[in-house]
Amino acid sequence: MSTQTSAGKHLSVPGADRIRAKILPFFSRSFGAMLDTGMTLISCLRALGNQEHNPDFKGLIMWMRMDVEKGMPLSESMSQFPAVFDVTYVSMVKAAEKTGTLPETLKELAIYLEAAESVKRKVRSAMVYPIVVICIAFAIGAFTVTFVVPTFTELYGSLGQGLPLPTRLLLKISSVFKSYGVLMLLALGALSMMPRLLRRTPAGRLFIDRIVLALPVFGVLAQKFAAARFARTFGSLIRSGVPVLSALDIAASAAGNAVMSATILKARASVEQGNPLSLGFEGQRVVPAQLVDMLRSGEQTGRIDEMLISIAQFYEEEVNAMVAGLTALLQPILIVIVGVIVAILAVGALMPLFQAPGLIQ
Repeated sequence: MSTQTSAGKHLSVPGADRIRAKILPFFSRSFGAMLDTGMTLISCLRALGNQEHNPDFKGLIMWMRMDVEKGMPLSESMSQFPAVFDVTYVSMVKAAEKTGTLPETLKELAIYLEAAESVKRKVRSAMVYPIVVICIAFAIGAFTVTFVVPTFTELYGSLGQGLPLPTRLLLKISSVFKSYGVLMLLALGALSMMPRLLRRTPAGRLFIDRIVLALPVFGVLAQKFAAARFARTFGSLIRSGVPVLSALDIAASAAGNAVMSATILKARASVEQGNPLSLGFEGQRVVPAQLVDMLRSGEQTGRIDEMLISIAQFYEEEVNAMVAGLTALLQPILIVIVGVIVAILAVGALMPLFQAPGLIQ
């Protein structure tokens, strides 16, 4: 672990993303179960550190144990590792320390992390799969027209008849790729980097997320994903005893969509003026009507956390079903697209040969 000191102490952990996705849920559940048996914080951390196989996370647990032995609150020690224990995790632990519900909160965090990672992984696979297949098809096509088709050029030039239109087009494309292929690849690389560069600025992130939400099918998927993340994060924070305004700030940063984050912050301003949260969400296109209805019902019955966790589970199941449906639908479509590209290349390259049997002899 490397240490960076500024206003506060922040410790970086190698492989933090993998730790958060695969190790932290098990750690949280085990930690909560040990506390339930009556073990002290220090004993739990010592036992968890001894049984941890990941050396980086093992060192992190030992660091926290030493902090707790010095009298530092667990949440404060965790806050030194923001790449592993994000603001949601630390805030829930801090609230649980005050209310004496740390074992239950840690188990709740395990469920929260597992659900969030599962949905994120499935959405990512749904987005990445078609892009990878299309890129492979494009690469095969570019390689063919750049290196394979030119080998036929002299053969085609010796034919005593005009070349068919598909072949002429293929040769023209081949000529363009040979002349400007490097520039085209550079332009394509720059174009693919633009969304990532834009997302580094708040305005660019908002612009990209608005485009995503406007897309057919994928926009609905993004909306339900953002709604699920907000509902589960906000519901978990409220259940742990985090104040509503602080919970809204944290939920806005964890929404995963800049449009949803901006909407949550607008609703927070409405809540600060004394209005119900559901009123602040009314009429906002990014917030599903069903989420608003469940939120209103929770406010009326005083069970807002239960309603939010329930609607989060519903939207997570919806996202999983949509991802499964999209994957099943995209597979045959992508196969057809790849088949069409291969057919066009084959027809363009071989048609003159079939029209000139004398040349083959």
